Amino acid sequence: MVISFGRKDFDADLMWASLCSSYSAGFLLTCSTGRGEELRSEVGLAPNHAYSLMAVHEVTTAEGQVRLLQIRNPHARCAWKGAWSQRSGNWTPELRSKLRYPADDDAGMFFMAMPDFIIYFDQCTICQIHGTEWCEARVAVPLPSQEVPRSGLALEACGATAQCLVSLAQPEERARGGYFYNHLFEQLASMGLVILNMKTHPPSLVAASGLKNRGVVGTDCWLRPEDEYLLVPMCLNSGSSLSAAVAVMSSLPVVVEERSLDRQAVMFAWAAYAKSGKPADKSSLNGADLYIRISEGLVVLAENRSRGYMHVELTCESSSLQFSRGLCATVDCIAPGYAQLLQVALPSEAGASWSLSRRRWEDAWEDKGSGRMSTTKEGFGFVVLHELSKMTGMDTVPQIFVGGTFLGGCEELQRLQQSGRLIQQIESAVQAAKKRVIMCLRKRIPVPLLSGAQAFVNLPLFLDLGTCD
Repeated sequence: MVISFGRKDFDADLMWASLCSSYSAGFLLTCSTGRGEELRSEVGLAPNHAYSLMAVHEVTTAEGQVRLLQIRNPHARCAWKGAWSQRSGNWTPELRSKLRYPADDDAGMFFMAMPDFIIYFDQCTICQIHGTEWCEARVAVPLPSQEVPRSGLALEACGATAQCLVSLAQPEERARGGYFYNHLFEQLASMGLVILNMKTHPPSLVAASGLKNRGVVGTDCWLRPEDEYLLVPMCLNSGSSLSAAVAVMSSLPVVVEERSLDRQAVMFAWAAYAKSGKPADKSSLNGADLYIRISEGLVVLAENRSRGYMHVELTCESSSLQFSRGLCATVDCIAPGYAQLLQVALPSEAGASWSLSRRRWEDAWEDKGSGRMSTTKEGFGFVVLHELSKMTGMDTVPQIFVGGTFLGGCEELQRLQQSGRLIQQIESAVQAAKKRVIMCLRKRIPVPLLSGAQAFVNLPLFLDLGTCD
């Protein structure tokens, strides 16, 4: 696991907790500096250099608690000159004795406080090393071009709860174009993975790895023998089709089987991933929820549990994001009781910058209709309804909106028809300049959000029946 300090979602407290637990577990820890040659040389650090992270300590001083990192320079050609360095006045004889750091130590070892560590280093790496008693399975999964992966893995613990480390790896960038991958020349694909518990209804999220342009992404989880799990690779690959590898390491035996993913499984996986973000990235309004899962890109999901129609406008500014719907700006309306994946925006290369410049949503209209209306000659407005039926190809008219104004459902439209105002309102709206007649259709119409994929179903609720200029 690589922790980059410059990421938007970087959390120093979370990194410290990860380093402490990893050090206690005996994992291999390293850290590295970036370019900034002049700045780092002034304080005794080598630019673009890897260091060994030997230990982490939390000590008590006269000023309070201090988080210290014990670092070793393998080359030992220069020494840290800042706070808590070898000749620093921060040290007391008691602390030197406790941390075994004599004043004349010249083995390339030094200590650094957490704030300085974040300033002068760029990232740290945690390599989880386990003994030979752990089980391991590796399975190849395809990452197709221009569509979402449709192959996953079923996971099942055997007999007892097992700790599991799962990773998804693609050919590294430096290996592409070489002997083994001479057909690959593109940047790394943005990918991640989701693990679902398929025994719950609907399937629930167990673990997820954020979508990143990385050679390897991964997560850890616990698998219980009474449950069934499904691993779903996440990717929107704009380059050539390639083969990735899933590695499953577990403390106890785990059965791993290849599975073809149907549309529903893929849909559940992307929806669960969208909901796996921070609580601050979720917005709620009158029973409707908007989830924005931010990693190196973003995945946006709208879920409408209210009685009204949820209207959402999104605009994302970036020159290096790949949009699942082909556009950076979207406008959608979600019916009560439905959810929709509004946008998947993934970087085409590592380090891409973007911003969600506009996010507006509201409950637009409340469904007051009590049923569907027949377009047969009986009832009302045959001429108008015949035209509506011919335009839409539908046999029923659930609701009608004119110029954005709700005219009602079955009962309301019957009253309008009886009073003679229905045809008048529709005809005046169609004839008026720049006004539209919009009908709400309660019919599930599949529209792929990802090119070539049928994993997502858009539910167009409002159909434009005509515009007069």
